[in-house]
Amino acid sequence: MTGNFSIMPRKSGYYSQYGEDQIIEEYFTQLGLNKGFFFEMGAGDGIEYSNTKLLTDKGWSGLLVEADLGKFKELKKNYSNNKKITLSNERCSEENSLNEIFDKHNIKKLDLLSLDIDGIDLTIIKLLNFNKYRSKIIIIEYNLFIPIDISYEDKNDTGNSSSVLAIKEFMNNNNFKLVNFTFSNLIFIDKNIDTNFKEIELNEIYEKLNPTRVGFNNNGEILLFDKNGIIKSEYFKLPSQKKFIMYQPMPKFLRKKNNHHGQRFLKNFYSHVVFLFNRPFLFFKYLFEKFK
Repeated sequence: MTGNFSIMPRKSGYYSQYGEDQIIEEYFTQLGLNKGFFFEMGAGDGIEYSNTKLLTDKGWSGLLVEADLGKFKELKKNYSNNKKITLSNERCSEENSLNEIFDKHNIKKLDLLSLDIDGIDLTIIKLLNFNKYRSKIIIIEYNLFIPIDISYEDKNDTGNSSSVLAIKEFMNNNNFKLVNFTFSNLIFIDKNIDTNFKEIELNEIYEKLNPTRVGFNNNGEILLFDKNGIIKSEYFKLPSQKKFIMYQPMPKFLRKKNNHHGQRFLKNFYSHVVFLFNRPFLFFKYLFEKFK
């Protein structure tokens, strides 16, 4: 079974940011499941970029959880007349894990579990009792820009999110396989319900999504790689924050191959002056730690 819509644009009548609801719609059709129960953590207003609104439209039941009070008020407005959907304003954490949330709301079965907690998704799902609460399909957020050979877990809610390798290793150990992906989410299916879905290899993610890679050279230049080429620019947008402008930290006239003593001194002097003016408190902290 296939159904790879991982890089398709959002169609009319669908809600997910990168087509996640199109993907799971086909999977549930292939599994012969027309109605079921879903859970979405980080539901937002329940419409924009929702992974479960399509299922709501199809008559599914579910539990939507949103921690932000402002977004939750919008969620209540949008679902006030739907008796099949339970809403909750709470935060998922080690103290209030998915197990506690499911127990409180008397959840007996799960067909879809969707997590969007902006960072600690892997840490949270590691606390889940898979023997008691085992979803057929799981959608979990990841950081596309962490290299695929790095097994990194964002345990401290830094906003880094976890790497695809760390998430895949954990899910594989719990008998789930990676069957699809988008720019921000990984989609897993329980191996116990079907073994015919093709499992995704990590290199397929890089080949299809082609995330910008970041590197450096000996001249103090940030290198952005697109496939096998270098993006040459004095300023650029961050791959994950398109409105945030970055620029080369070292002026072009200082980025020369000639690395004699005088050139190195100018580079070092320039970097310290910029450091002082841009981040004065951090600069003095650096000096204190350097000379203490």
